[in-house]
Amino acid sequence: MAYKNLISLKSISDTEIRQILDIAAEMKRIVLSRVKRGPQLMGKVLAVAGDFSPMQKAALTLSINYLSGISTVVEKELTMDDLFSLKLMGADFIITKGDEVFFNEAANKCGGGIINYGGGGENPLEVLLYLFSIKQTIETLNSIDVSVLGDINKDSTAADLCEVLSRFESRVSVYSADKNLNSAFKQKNLRVYSDVNMAVSGADAIIDLGCVEKDNFAYYANYMGLTTEILKLAQQNVPLFNRKTVFDKDSARNIIYPFSTADENFSNLTAITMALLYLLNRN
Repeated sequence: MAYKNLISLKSISDTEIRQILDIAAEMKRIVLSRVKRGPQLMGKVLAVAGDFSPMQKAALTLSINYLSGISTVVEKELTMDDLFSLKLMGADFIITKGDEVFFNEAANKCGGGIINYGGGGENPLEVLLYLFSIKQTIETLNSIDVSVLGDINKDSTAADLCEVLSRFESRVSVYSADKNLNSAFKQKNLRVYSDVNMAVSGADAIIDLGCVEKDNFAYYANYMGLTTEILKLAQQNVPLFNRKTVFDKDSARNIIYPFSTADENFSNLTAITMALLYLLNRN
C-alpha cells in the first residue's frame, strides 16, 4: 500500500479497495462484540472537524476509541492553518471536508493521516461506506446490478460510486429527472434512465441518495417516493440502502421496508473508518 491519506479513490487500486473492505469486516466484529477494545491504535489521536451530523460524529470518534486511541471533535470546517495546528498538537489522523485543492495542499503540508469526507468534490469515505455495506449484504461487488436514485449530484458521490463499481464489472443504473445530469452521466458510459421503473428493474441493490420532500415527484415520478410496487421490479428481497420506509399503496401509508440496511449505516461507517485508520497507521 502506497497511500498515506485518503483523498481520492482514483489513486487507490482495486486490490487496495478489497483490502480495506476485508479489514472493515474484521473491524465490524469488534463493533458488534461485547468487549470493544483493541490495542491497534493505542496512543493515536483522531480529530473530526467539520459540519457532521451528531450520529456521524459518534461513528467517526468511536472508530478510534474502539482501537484504544483518542478522539476530539472540532465544530467547524478547517482552514489550512487550523489543519496544520491540529497536526502540531499531535493529531495523527484528521477527518474533514474540503475541495480537491484543499486536500492536495493538506497532503503536501501535513503529510499523512488526512481523510476526505466530502464537502466540495469527491467523498471517498462515503463511497467506501456504500461498497462495504453492499458487500456485507450481498457478499460481492462483482458483476452485480446496482440502481442509484435520488440526488445523484450530491457531493459527486453517485459518480464516484459508479466509477468504482464499474471496476468490478458491476452494472450501474442511474435515475434522475434532471436532464443535464443525465447527459453528464451518459458521458461516463453509465446506464441512465428517465423512468424510475426501468432503472430499478432487475437490480441486486438500490441506493437512495435522498431528496427533499418537495422533490420526490421530480426524482421518483411519484409524489410518495419509492413504493413497494417499484421495488418488486428489482430482485426478490432487494436490499435498500439509506432509506428505511417506502410507500405501500395497499395500506395507503409508509411502511418499514424489511430489507432496508438503514439501521446498519452508522455501525458500518464506524467499521470502515476503523479499517482506514488501521491501514493509514501502518503507512
